[in-house]
Order: sequence, then structure tokens, then C-alpha cells
Amino acid sequence: MNEILEKVEDDIVSFEEFEKIVAYEIDFSKIEFRNTEFRNCEMTNCSFKNSYFYKVVFRNCDFSNSNFEDVFFKECKIYDSKGVGSNFYKGIFKNVIVEDTVFKYGNFVKNSWDDVKITNSDFSESNLMESKFKKVKLKEVDLHLANVFHTLFKGIDLSDSNIERIVLSDDLQELKGTTLNSIQAVEVVELFGIKVI
Repeated sequence: MNEILEKVEDDIVSFEEFEKIVAYEIDFSKIEFRNTEFRNCEMTNCSFKNSYFYKVVFRNCDFSNSNFEDVFFKECKIYDSKGVGSNFYKGIFKNVIVEDTVFKYGNFVKNSWDDVKITNSDFSESNLMESKFKKVKLKEVDLHLANVFHTLFKGIDLSDSNIERIVLSDDLQELKGTTLNSIQAVEVVELFGIKVI
């Protein structure tokens, strides 16, 4: 039996520390994780569907290709980790910090992001369509080729992030009210067929 599942009591794991755990295709659905830390763990192709994370820390973990559909992260921290191709459909992130983490090819459709800070992380080619941002701070985030259709970045500074070839709606409503650098602004203007010389 998996070491994490052994700690589950009444669908709750609390005040635990897991290090160098390897889990593949394990079902952790509907488990509540509280005040728990994962260090150097590999939990790939696993299911965390409908799980709840409260004050959980991930350090140098790999949860690539795992399913986090309908998950709720509250007051969590994710550092130096990897979730390539993971599914966070309809996920909720509240008071979350993400640093130096790779979410390339991730599915974040219809997510809710509230009071989230993301630094030096890779969301390239991910799908952030129809997500809602509130009090979100992005610093050096790679959104190259990300689909942000109908996700409004109003009030968010994107000037030091990579937004090259992001997928937008025809009227570019997603970028209204954002802060861009001069190079980004030229690229956006050119989307309207305007040539800048």
C-alpha cells in the first residue's frame, strides 16, 4: 500500500511530512491534505480529483500528468516542482505561492485564482481558457503559446513575462487593463494589422 494512503484517516491526511515518495497511477481522490509537506516526491499519473489542500507545501516534487480536477488549494506553496501535462480543470487556487515550477501543457480551464503569486514559472502551451484572476501577481512567467481565451488579465503586470503567441480573442479583450513592455505592446498592435516603424 502507498505510504501516503496509509496515513489517511477519515479521508484526511494532516500534519505529515512525506519525502522521496514514489507513486504512479495511485488514486488520491477526495482526500483532504492539511498542514502537510511533500519533499522530493514523484506522484505522476495519479488522481487527486476533488481533493482539498490546506497549508500544504510541495518542494521539488513531480506530479506530471496527474489529475487535479475540481481541486481546492488554500494557503499552499509550490516550489521547484513539475506538473507537466497535469489537469487542473475547474481548480481553485486561493492564497497560493508558486515559484520555479513547470506547468507546461497544463489544463487550467475555468480555474479561479484569488490572491496568487506566481514567480519564474513555466505555463507555456498550457490552457488557461475562461479562468478568473483576482489579486494575481505574475513575475517572469512563461505564457508562450498559452491559450488564455476569455481570461481577463486586467490589473496584472505582464511586462517581464513571456506572452509571445498567446491565444487571444479577436478583440484582445484578455489584455485590456494590463501592463506590457514596449516590445510586447508592438506585438499586440501588430495583431490588429497595424505596422509599427
